[in-house]
Amino acid sequence: EDFYKNLDGERYGGIYAFSIPMFIVRDPDIIKNILVKDFPSFHDRGFFSDEEMEPLTGHLFLLSGMRFGLMQTKVGLISLLSKYQFSVSKKTAIPLVFDTKTFLMAPVGGMWLQIRKR
Repeated sequence: EDFYKNLDGERYGGIYAFSIPMFIVRDPDIIKNILVKDFPSFHDRGFFSDEEMEPLTGHLFLLSGMRFGLMQTKVGLISLLSKYQFSVSKKTAIPLVFDTKTFLMAPVGGMWLQIRKR
């Protein structure tokens, strides 16, 4: 908090917490850019969260590493599903017949989707 106050008038600054460098941002435009465009580059913020003891700590601002990636994927899927409507196209053969020669289960001829904005 003291270091943050000492940065008054500066757009950003830095400090070491033991041997770990920390980037402190004060400029609202830079903060917005980090939160909107560059968020994946700033996912490890040095906070520990125990979701089992405190479930509300399991959000994007506190998670790091693989747990951050999984949560980001979930949020991205929810965003897509809320903005777009997905339906099976007439190009898709119904009933689905799965190709037995592929490693993953995939329908013969593929699965075609129609995507419409909500």
